[in-house]
Amino acid sequence: MARNIVFVLVLGLVAVSFQNCSQANFDTQPETLENPFNNGTLTVNNATGEKTFTIRADTELRYPTDVLFVIDESVSMNAIATEVREGFAKLAGHAYPANTRMAVTNMAPALLNGSTPQFTTAYKNSAGVSAQPGFLRLVSRAGVDSFRTSYPSSAGQFPVKGCASSWFTPEMKDEGGVPCLVGAAQIAQLATGIEAGVTSFKQLLQKAGMQDAKLFRKDVALTVIFVSDTHDAGGAYYGKTGAEASMISYAALRQMVYQHEPTLKGLKFNAIVPLPRATNSVLNGVNVIGNLPLTAEEEIVSGEAVNGYSYLPFVAASGGSAMHIAKNDWGTAIAEMVKDIGVLQVPVLKLAVVANEIHEVKVNGVVLTPAQYTLQADKQTIQIPRQAGWGRYLDIQVLFK
Repeated sequence: MARNIVFVLVLGLVAVSFQNCSQANFDTQPETLENPFNNGTLTVNNATGEKTFTIRADTELRYPTDVLFVIDESVSMNAIATEVREGFAKLAGHAYPANTRMAVTNMAPALLNGSTPQFTTAYKNSAGVSAQPGFLRLVSRAGVDSFRTSYPSSAGQFPVKGCASSWFTPEMKDEGGVPCLVGAAQIAQLATGIEAGVTSFKQLLQKAGMQDAKLFRKDVALTVIFVSDTHDAGGAYYGKTGAEASMISYAALRQMVYQHEPTLKGLKFNAIVPLPRATNSVLNGVNVIGNLPLTAEEEIVSGEAVNGYSYLPFVAASGGSAMHIAKNDWGTAIAEMVKDIGVLQVPVLKLAVVANEIHEVKVNGVVLTPAQYTLQADKQTIQIPRQAGWGRYLDIQVLFK
């Protein structure tokens, strides 16, 4: 007669940051687990029969991280150009956790043919916009060189040639000694018409998927940092001919990211953008860094509309941080963002055996609904998005068959 075997997995998770974690020490009962981690994900070995495992980590577990800056390249950024340049110089000089790498892309979205993005043509295709080094691609020296050659009148916006690789470590510099991040963060300041960071990031994922290319490393935590003098476009873009019908939701974008790279250990959205005064409810759930505007005039940094502060729901939902782009210390911002991103927002558990059915998932003693966790297609990997009120330390119990 067939016999169902039920496994009970009890895990104690700590805050996660960004280094390798193979040397952590563990107290285990009822039996010793050898090397319970596999490629940065929690894995119970020898899970045969009905057993309960309790794992306590004595040290913080740290994962590598990929940091993607999504930068507004429009002409209105000229109003704060000096502040942005100096800010990125500070970001480049910051001390980051080991095994961090960075890349830059821009915000102009593609023109749509029906519902299909035209990845070589910008929605507002004024001179040079579609040729920009970061138009739906990661900035690299080849992209900068191509733009400078094709649009010599705008070449002065790119005094630094930048680094050959689109992904680079924070300390990497070009042959002239300029940090790669500073070179990649140069912008053409063109009439893009629309700055839509969320949509351009979505389309970047779509383009990579169509090309069967991977943007991110396996088994890393990912943070996306929007940098703009405004927020993702509103009614001036969405619903128009050739534009997206509406802005993608946080849940749908998060799903796209994990479909693109299922092994990610966490996802956060951060923002260096215009913020409102402290009394505005759009700040609810957002970890604010630095000073907020004190007046309505200070809320608008370059005359651009704020479009309902549309980046902030993504920041809040992912547990990220935001800083007002004007009159703040970018060095302080990135230090806080790096520290904050160390808290894993999506605990990823990998079972050592296939789970044909999940009976129950508990976090800190509270039973989750099936909508609050996801069993991936491999029937072994479980993702649990972090919820408001959870602390840095989580006790997770999974009962499965």
